[in-house]
Formats: sequence, structure tokens, C-alpha cells
Amino acid sequence: MKHSLRKIFLSNAQIKIISLILGYSFWYIFSQSHACNIWVDAPISFYNIPKNLQIEAPEKIKMQLSAKRADLYTIDKKTVAFHIDMQNAKRGDTIIQPLEEQLLLPQSIKMVRCYPANIAISITESNV
Repeated sequence: MKHSLRKIFLSNAQIKIISLILGYSFWYIFSQSHACNIWVDAPISFYNIPKNLQIEAPEKIKMQLSAKRADLYTIDKKTVAFHIDMQNAKRGDTIIQPLEEQLLLPQSIKMVRCYPANIAISITESNV
């Protein structure tokens, strides 16, 4: 019995090693093209703020990104941020819905959802 098991595992060892390497290679190639989701905490960045206005808003928003595994590995999660143009901002409280266009990500990466879905901001006149 022991002799037959040894014969099974050691016969055609070269073919078995090549098969193992090919199997691992195919798994690695196909796993890189598999769609994945990750959650990222992204800061909210406002620009074109009129000098006489001050904005109070949450600092970060949590969002889920979806793309191929290889594409998600290429982004620097520390540089992902929502960029919101405040050029036409007016005093008062307002709600802004984060959009995928405000992320400045490659087209292969999509935003699935974000939390909170709406950002409540308060715009007041500054005392400066």
C-alpha cells in the first residue's frame, strides 16, 4: 500500500510540477480581472469658495468603489477625495449629493454607493 502511494505521487513528477505552475498562473491571471469592491474614507474638498463665505461640513465621507482587482491596487487611497465647486454658493444650509464626477478617478473605477448619501453643509458669512 505504501509503495503504491509513493508510486502515484512520484511518477510523472515533471508533468505534475508543470501542471501546478500552469494552474497557479491561470488562477493569478483570472483573479486580477475579477471585479472587487472596497470601502474608502474620502475627505471632502471645497474649492472656489468666495472670500466672504465660510463652510461647515463633514470632513470625510465613506464610499464603496468597484473595479477590477488590478485597477483597485493601482490607486492611492490617500489621494481619493470629493472635489466640490463652491463658486455659486449662497448663504444658508444646503444638501449636496456626492457624484462620481467629483472623485477624479480613472474611468475603470466606479463609485457604487457612499455614506452618508447626502452631505449637509452650512454656509455663513465670515467675519474677516
